Amino acid sequence: MGRQGRFSHSLDVLPTTGFCAGTHSAEGFWRTGSLLSLMVPVRLGGSGSTGERRATGPLQTTTYSVKRRCYLRYVLGGAYGNRWSRPPARPIREEKMSPKKILIIGGYGSVGRGIAERLCRQVPQQIVIAGRNLRKAEKLAGELGPQIEPTVLDVSNIAASQSVLQGVGIVVMCLDSNNVEVARQCVRRGIHYVDISADYSTLSQIEELRNQAEGTGTTAVLSVGLSPGITNLMAKHCKSRVPDITSVDIDILLGMGDSHGEAAIRWTLENAITQFAVHTPGGAVTVQSLSNGKKTTFPGVIGTRTTYRFNFSDQYVLPHTLGLSTVNTRLCFDSAFATGLFVTIRKTGLGWLLASRGSQDFLIKLLQRVRFGSDEFILKTEGWNDRPQYECSLTGTGEGNATGTVAAWVTRQLLESPRPPGVFHIEQLFDLKDFLNRPEARNLKFEESTSR
Repeated sequence: MGRQGRFSHSLDVLPTTGFCAGTHSAEGFWRTGSLLSLMVPVRLGGSGSTGERRATGPLQTTTYSVKRRCYLRYVLGGAYGNRWSRPPARPIREEKMSPKKILIIGGYGSVGRGIAERLCRQVPQQIVIAGRNLRKAEKLAGELGPQIEPTVLDVSNIAASQSVLQGVGIVVMCLDSNNVEVARQCVRRGIHYVDISADYSTLSQIEELRNQAEGTGTTAVLSVGLSPGITNLMAKHCKSRVPDITSVDIDILLGMGDSHGEAAIRWTLENAITQFAVHTPGGAVTVQSLSNGKKTTFPGVIGTRTTYRFNFSDQYVLPHTLGLSTVNTRLCFDSAFATGLFVTIRKTGLGWLLASRGSQDFLIKLLQRVRFGSDEFILKTEGWNDRPQYECSLTGTGEGNATGTVAAWVTRQLLESPRPPGVFHIEQLFDLKDFLNRPEARNLKFEESTSR
């Protein structure tokens, strides 16, 4: 007994079949005695990557989803007879495409290593560790396994290393470099880009690539780390809790006992004696690093410390992204002696001790070998109007570890859920609560209070 059904289909038959392409619709009977099964090579859905054939009837509903080139077993009823009598073509073997690679530049450094370790456990993509020292990259690859691919890359001569970017879907930049050619190449090629730099002179150059990134479908995320990074998300959280705040104070305490990388220490030494501009309601005002001390009460046993202005990029960015009149970022160390020593060097005109490359190299080796204090860090943000309105703090251990956690999280977000193209700072795409709800943030302690 025949079953009455209705079906429609759209076929663009490959030239190799010799059949006519066309669109057919029919309504009739599917008779069990006149079935003809053909393996028909088709291209479905025009330029799309998937297509469907639906057959609906009183007794059944079926949907077939197929790739761009495939072989669809198509059942033809008596209405079509045997006019497609040519033997079926040999099926083409469909190759499964491997996901694009993740390239971590500076991947064997203290922060890059942490990012690589996390992504190895979290994503299936091949991870390329790149830097000038191939031996260090190979050593890390040997420790982490076959998912890691070591390679050589000199960011100062990216033109000579164009092949490194082939097959890459996301680049994570872990170097504080004024050279933005890597970002420019990524935007040109449509490769997503994540940058942990704290230097606004670098970030501002990447911001200028916004229009080009929108045109190539590239998402670039800047200010990814501790500060800038988590501090940006905390400032945004302040604004969301008390929308009428007009300014934010950010206070950072870093542990002298932490395992700081060479780049982080050098950046701190270089910026300890610099002057920089901060945004105020009356316009930009130039201030001196390690000046304008402020008493800050941190949570826990740390208590009250004096924090000093420091050249973190979040105070340039947040007035524009959050609509604040001013943002002030200050720094101190868990060792009051170390904080005071840096301030004294700056005040007494001995800043050249921190500016000299040779002095920096000596201090970097000293601070990496002789550690005192803890590895704890505390971030505190306070939202103001005419008085304090809201404050929150985040306590954790390991500055580099936290930076790696944030960068790996942002990278995963770009892999798992596409973001709009363009150049963004972290707070323009993500929220603090989303980060804190992730398992990798479970060791961070978040506290908040409202003053009104």
